[in-house]
Amino acid sequence: MTEGKEVKYPNLDTFSQLSLQDKVGLFTSLPVSSQKLLIGCSAFASTVNPEMAKVVSKLTPEEYETAKSILLQTPYFLILKGRLQIAEPIKNFVNTDLKKIWEEQKKIK
Repeated sequence: MTEGKEVKYPNLDTFSQLSLQDKVGLFTSLPVSSQKLLIGCSAFASTVNPEMAKVVSKLTPEEYETAKSILLQTPYFLILKGRLQIAEPIKNFVNTDLKKIWEEQKKIK
């Protein structure tokens, strides 16, 4: 979410149909702490304990709370029985498309 500009997050069905560029744009519109939390939670097969998510995401408690509150405003992140869950299309995006982009960027550097 960028300063002064409200981002409209598409529902999960629409997200799956977006171009890679649009998906990356939505991801990068999130604050870095929220990006880190999505990445950290995506490393787990299912739900994740909030304490473990903080550690894996390398967030301070304050950054974690901010990131969580922002992500809870999207249709991609929820808390079930005290555990964090990332919607499957988002997890797939992080673990496949973003991973490929990062690997390509590493080759260039």
